[in-house]
Amino acid sequence: MEDIKIFNNYKYYPVLLNLQNKDVIIIGGGKVAARKLKTLITTGAYIKIISPEFCKDIIEIYNQYPNQIILIKRKYKYGDLQDGFLVIAATCNEKCQNEIYKEAKEKNILINTVNNLALCDFIVPSSIFLEDLIISVSTQGKTPAVSRLIRKRLESQIIPSYVLLIELAGELREYIKQNIYDEEIRHNLLKKLAEPKLIEWIERNKWDRIESWIYKFIDKEKHSQYIETLIKKIKERYKNFNKN
Repeated sequence: MEDIKIFNNYKYYPVLLNLQNKDVIIIGGGKVAARKLKTLITTGAYIKIISPEFCKDIIEIYNQYPNQIILIKRKYKYGDLQDGFLVIAATCNEKCQNEIYKEAKEKNILINTVNNLALCDFIVPSSIFLEDLIISVSTQGKTPAVSRLIRKRLESQIIPSYVLLIELAGELREYIKQNIYDEEIRHNLLKKLAEPKLIEWIERNKWDRIESWIYKFIDKEKHSQYIETLIKKIKERYKNFNKN
């Protein structure tokens, strides 16, 4: 068995958190709170924002998602975190930060305090979102500006072909899991889905190559109708990407 390397300097465990229908609380109504809201709103969470004032961006997002956001126009007070799943303390008031953190700890609620690592259960990485593809970069809070720099450099290298590969491989994966019953064969087939040449073939519009490659390990007679439909779907997505 290959040796497993253990690194001892990682304080944080990287994870993608499902916030669908969860209660999220943001304390603060400024630009930082608005940036947090822009990302959180896409998760399907129910978001309560508490602040004496709300910036223009928060009001605009609220007007777009009135059924998902509650605005409470006042200062934070103890008890505001009741039933929360996750809280963002987006206020620069240190006394308020400490009070929010204390309540979060009492209620076992995950908390992120902006610009105060000591009052965080988690930190938010700098991320690229492109459909099903999420790439996150973090310096463990040491220098967020460098995280953003690395993210921007990676963004320039991410091409639509990656998105199409994810869709192609993802659909093939589900099909293999549902239609190939031999566990060993299924396991070997799933490993083949990360074929580096697929990116090149997608970029060069070589759909016949992709189809031939798939039929090397999937029975053409049994599965041709599904494979042809899938390739057609990916080709259409490719055309739409090029139009945009």
